[in-house]
Amino acid sequence: MTEQSITLEYDPFCLPTTQHRAGLAGLLVLIDSMKKRKRNGYPLPQIQFSPDKRIVLSLTSDALTNLLNDLYDVSYEEREYRKKWTKGKGDNKIIIEPKREGKRTDKKSGKEKTVYVYDQMVPRAEFLKAYEMPEPWLKLWREAIWGVIRERDKKRIPYKERSSGEDVSLTRNLLEQISLNKTRDISSSLYIGAEGKHADNIKFVGTTRENFLLHFWPIVMQVYVPETIDRDGKRTFQGFVLTIPDVIDMEGFVDDFPKAIAQLGTEMSGYRPAGSIISVPQEGALEYLHTLMSIAKAHYGEKELAFNVSGVEVYHLQKSGNTVHMLTADRVGFDTSILEQYDSIRKRYHHPLFRKQIILNLLRGQEWYHGFHQVFQAHSYKQFTGDKASYFQFDVRKRFKTDFDERRSEK
Repeated sequence: MTEQSITLEYDPFCLPTTQHRAGLAGLLVLIDSMKKRKRNGYPLPQIQFSPDKRIVLSLTSDALTNLLNDLYDVSYEEREYRKKWTKGKGDNKIIIEPKREGKRTDKKSGKEKTVYVYDQMVPRAEFLKAYEMPEPWLKLWREAIWGVIRERDKKRIPYKERSSGEDVSLTRNLLEQISLNKTRDISSSLYIGAEGKHADNIKFVGTTRENFLLHFWPIVMQVYVPETIDRDGKRTFQGFVLTIPDVIDMEGFVDDFPKAIAQLGTEMSGYRPAGSIISVPQEGALEYLHTLMSIAKAHYGEKELAFNVSGVEVYHLQKSGNTVHMLTADRVGFDTSILEQYDSIRKRYHHPLFRKQIILNLLRGQEWYHGFHQVFQAHSYKQFTGDKASYFQFDVRKRFKTDFDERRSEK
């Protein structure tokens, strides 16, 4: 008796959202990664790419189980905490003893404090390791999964099942549900912004075949950290920016994605990858697109470029208490003119306030100096004049010099 198999056909142009298309791309990347890791002995979906860009998948129960087990697999990392872990409340509260204790000097106070070391469960993400994503970027990706996507224990159930060596339980009836293709609610752990109902009392729902894809979009997202400056000049990192590609050429994207993550920079700024620190959320999308355009140029040379994404969606998420807030949601289209101008900005200017404003002006089609009066009004004058303003002044001087050189060359 042969195992039940179903055939799924997806047309990227008919999928309802960017997250669904990114999910299909992520599914294909996962399968490609499992093959790269010599997991061919495990049943995997069979893939066919049609000339008209449709994707046909042949899926069995064992193949589905292997996919989700790999997606939600876990490993453990040592993490330091200022307090001991506890379990339960009130009289039932239990202290969980740490793996060991250590001493660390507090940077602000200079005092030595005790830290407690525990093994923290994290997403294993072998599918990203296989493509040589640098470890600091992988760590950041894991932090975003735990921090704003699967931030609660209830959302981490598949990972906890894998930590016990079990198959992911949602696979038990999933193949049948996909086969029937009924309408089901969409969980906020699968779709950014999903709620039980939105303000107009309309539910977030989708067909099971479409919802299935939403498990996989985090595979192809890239994570950035926005740097903010308050009125007095204090710099802080605020949440995570998730960038999700709107993929239109699945086969081409599967070829390019490994190259994109393998060439992420390894230079560090504190404990973050320097390339992950951005001045405005939309810059995360520009960085993602810039990488893909660099790959396309290297492949096509002077020929006409062929792009496999139409743009990148940006979600700035921050956890406050038990709630994840969406601070920004935007989309940046794949525009070669904008990307070429961004290329002249990204490594040239460094002050976050200056970078933020000229990048926003670039995306809005405005002159580079537009809107700076509002920046000056919102921050202390000490950030723009005096000894502490050298980086801002240096960026302004370079930009005026660029204007001068461009106008002189036109004469």
